Amino acid sequence: MKMIIPRGTQPDELLATDIPEDDTYSEWDAVTNYSTDDVVYVAADRLRYSAAAASTNKPPADNPDLWTPYGAATRWRPFDGVIARYASRATSLYYQFQPAALCDGIALFNLAGGDVQIEIENASAETVYDETHQLVDKSGLRNWKDWMAWQPSYRGSLVVTQLPIWPGYKVKTTCTVGSGSDARLGELVIGRTVVLGRSMAGGEFSFDDYSLTERDSTGALDIVEGGYSKNLVYEFLIERGDEERVMELLISRRAKPTVFLTDESHKGIGTTTFGLPVRPRIVYDAGPHSVCRFNVEDVL
Repeated sequence: MKMIIPRGTQPDELLATDIPEDDTYSEWDAVTNYSTDDVVYVAADRLRYSAAAASTNKPPADNPDLWTPYGAATRWRPFDGVIARYASRATSLYYQFQPAALCDGIALFNLAGGDVQIEIENASAETVYDETHQLVDKSGLRNWKDWMAWQPSYRGSLVVTQLPIWPGYKVKTTCTVGSGSDARLGELVIGRTVVLGRSMAGGEFSFDDYSLTERDSTGALDIVEGGYSKNLVYEFLIERGDEERVMELLISRRAKPTVFLTDESHKGIGTTTFGLPVRPRIVYDAGPHSVCRFNVEDVL
């Protein structure tokens, strides 16, 4: 059982990308007469703002009564802590950054693509890691009949740990999809991997559906499809004497989205999530281990 503690990518760590600052709205400028509900972006803030009232030469960040934050600008959506908001580009997209602190884990969510390439260069510009991770999901293929009727499907997330990312190293992630489609990336998390314990059977996986359903006077069902969030329950063993460390780690991540995973080999069973730890509890046992169980509320 592990977690990746995000370190947060800073603007000066982003070296290059093919995603524009914003692909929908114009940058705020001092001479434009803005009307209510106009939307702009401010590159220095990495944010979009919506006008709450008409104004001219009123910088959004300095005038919260006139401007309301409206989410991250396109380029920065993969770092805003919201999986549902994404950056996209025809065929492929990439981000190259240079973390200022030691990291060894990368997780990507809300992906649309066939593969993700991760490249790492050391301070001497030598390639120390270059792997392409396929996203195609073949878990439903059991026999030749499945193969005959198979329509390719792709995993929407990827997590890789034990990466050699030292301060000053350059990291490039490239998501590629077939011609005629758009590559997509909702969240890119880079950070330090921490081992919590040894995963065990007993985890639970469910989801909350925010769709609206209502029956009219004839009994017909009216459905308005909404979003959803995954809920995971993790259960793992802790070495005796390690209980306080584990609890303090989970407490430190309250109200802070974190990547949780049972094991990198569990790619096809949905055990990786990006969310908030809820109600962690440790049960002491008479043997050499204690049992920890906690929920994770997936962020949308």
